Amino acid sequence: MTGTAATQASEFQQIYGLPVEVIPTDKPRIRIDPPDALFPTQPAKFRNPSGTTTRPAAPC
Repeated sequence: MTGTAATQASEFQQIYGLPVEVIPTDKPRIRIDPPDALFPTQPAKFRNPSGTTTRPAAPC
């Protein structure tokens, strides 16, 4: 939610029936972002450099 929502909390409650929760932005981030993977060509991208996929997904 945006910072603007905190100032319009009563409107959100009245129209949508939803409370507004303020989340402080000065908290440390807990999400782990892996490094970007860069590939010189498109075929190299699909050669499975990470080794995480063992077989292709089943067709739908």
